[in-house]
Amino acid sequence: MLEYLSSFGVLIAVVFYFSESGDRLKQKHYQAWQVINTAQGRAATVAVLTLSKELNADRIPWSV
Repeated sequence: MLEYLSSFGVLIAVVFYFSESGDRLKQKHYQAWQVINTAQGRAATVAVLTLSKELNADRIPWSV
């Protein structure tokens, strides 16, 4: 019985993980924009260039 409950718990965790994947992606994009906006007006750093490439790869528009 305990084995079935632990398997069910793992299944529930997997379902929640995938159901929240969109929120995690939005959070990733938001954090990338925060770094880029903070660096605005300064020389482009490797971090800003890398984040810009990641946003482009995820097809996030540069204008609102």
